Amino acid sequence: MAKTYDLTSRPWWLSHAVATPLGVVVARADAVSTINRKPTADDIAAGVACNHYDSGPECHGEFVGMMVDLTERDLADMGLTPGVLAWPKVVDGPRPKTNRTDAPVSQAQAQRAIDLLQSEGHCDDPEPDDKTPWQKGDDHAE
Repeated sequence: MAKTYDLTSRPWWLSHAVATPLGVVVARADAVSTINRKPTADDIAAGVACNHYDSGPECHGEFVGMMVDLTERDLADMGLTPGVLAWPKVVDGPRPKTNRTDAPVSQAQAQRAIDLLQSEGHCDDPEPDDKTPWQKGDDHAE
């Protein structure tokens, strides 16, 4: 299948490989679509788009930013070596030991982990209070 995006960042390893209908995802990267565009005011007025969230190939604005999932095959085909996400940069770092293609988590398990991190304040708090139900103390320096 042809790639419909251009990467705009170095890929980063996921903490766990995730089983998806398209394969086992091991990394992600920021990208920009090479097909879908943001709607302009003229696109909305002409009915090409319903609102400013309604992007598509028939719109005339900038290309839409996106995040893409990458499999081992994608990484090999594109010659990419992921790093570790140290927001807002991706830096050199090893693949997490839990990112295993022979033992991927489901999409539901991955989403639940994200939901827990967001609801417990781990995404924006520089010094999060450890309220996660797994590996108590894993986010505090020893």
